[in-house]
Amino acid sequence: MTENAVEFVLALHSHLPYVLNHGRWPHGSDWLCEAALDTYLPLLERLEELTAAGTPTPMTIGFTAVLANQLASPTFTREMDAFFAQRLAACDEAPAALNASGDAALVPLVGFWRSRFSRLQALFR
Repeated sequence: MTENAVEFVLALHSHLPYVLNHGRWPHGSDWLCEAALDTYLPLLERLEELTAAGTPTPMTIGFTAVLANQLASPTFTREMDAFFAQRLAACDEAPAALNASGDAALVPLVGFWRSRFSRLQALFR
């Protein structure tokens, strides 16, 4: 190793209990979808960006069998599609609700969230 080189390895371990087929909220598929939306998909997005830039990304990710089984399930795919649809529908409704409640200053945030959900939905597909 040269004196300017930096060695870094990220090791992640992830687990969720089996939540598919146990409803959506609060401890059903929404829990798994939130993990995918807020953890796994953004991580994948960053890794793809780093790879495209030629940046090495040494990483180890461990998925328990329970989590891997859920992520590979067609049920998860359907639930994730419904989750994205619900979030995007909320973005459609938010501007009117924010304006009506006197929170018009928050309307620009809707664009941020719509963009994020749309981008991660495309990555998921």
